[in-house]
Amino acid sequence: MTSFMKMSASVAFAGLALIKGAVPVSADNSAIRLKVFAPLKGVTLDVGSKRAIGYYTATAGSCDLTLMIAEAYRDDTTATAQPVRVKTTVAAGGSTRVETQDGPALQFACAPGAVTMTVQPLDRLAYAAPAK
Repeated sequence: MTSFMKMSASVAFAGLALIKGAVPVSADNSAIRLKVFAPLKGVTLDVGSKRAIGYYTATAGSCDLTLMIAEAYRDDTTATAQPVRVKTTVAAGGSTRVETQDGPALQFACAPGAVTMTVQPLDRLAYAAPAK
């Protein structure tokens, strides 16, 4: 394969990634991207001071999500809180949000047929309605 063909393939692949919606978003001063994962494939996310690790299984066309949320490991500290396990079922084509005390909310979406799941961090913003 020539250098030109390799370069063309790389550019085409990068273009497909953008078409699929892999757009970086900001969360706590670090870029976290939309992540796509398959059944029984793990995903790890840094969420504020926490770390979330999870996977899903495809059951009857829906996504059964299991997520563990714990303090992020640091060499110089001891964990003060117990990890939390969250289990939920997301219907095909549907989504759910998981929030921690700090950091962005995580939105999990189940693709039709439960062939993949996506997770995207969502920054929470306070809203005050204008006075009437």
